[in-house]
Amino acid sequence: MNVLKQLSWLLLLLAAATPATARDKDHFAVKVGILGHEDPAYEPTLNVGLTVGGKLLRGDSAALGLQLEISTSAIEGETTTALEDWEMDSHALYSVLHLGRNHYFKLKAGYIDWQVRYDRGGESEFREGSGLSWGVGYGYPLESGNYWELEYSMMSDEEEFGINYITLGYYF
Repeated sequence: MNVLKQLSWLLLLLAAATPATARDKDHFAVKVGILGHEDPAYEPTLNVGLTVGGKLLRGDSAALGLQLEISTSAIEGETTTALEDWEMDSHALYSVLHLGRNHYFKLKAGYIDWQVRYDRGGESEFREGSGLSWGVGYGYPLESGNYWELEYSMMSDEEEFGINYITLGYYF
């Protein structure tokens, strides 16, 4: 992704974070996770990300909301032959359903825009796309009011290119 596109997403994220955290502090998070490429020849990459969002509807034991996520590779993955490495940047918008009062289960579905960069001996090749993404998660509350969240997400495009993402997030 070019720098201007990333900067615009970061500004949108920061703009959304201020009212979201003031209204509902549990919807700002930092995440770290393992990205698994659909091709088993590619080893996983380590990604970091930010998440912000807010609840639109809230009941006694369920809540429906929106969530914006951005993610980038912190450590590139390699191929089993070590002749190529890869990384991925993404941003996504999800509808999110939380089920539970304190501990909760999470279901999410939305749209993701992504770019994968493959490096082969100094030459880079990019693959960009967008498509549907979905995920499930479990949230564990802390005494501070913050919580940990373990999540599995999957994304694919119309060409059946797929990435699996397992993350641990800390929600403020």
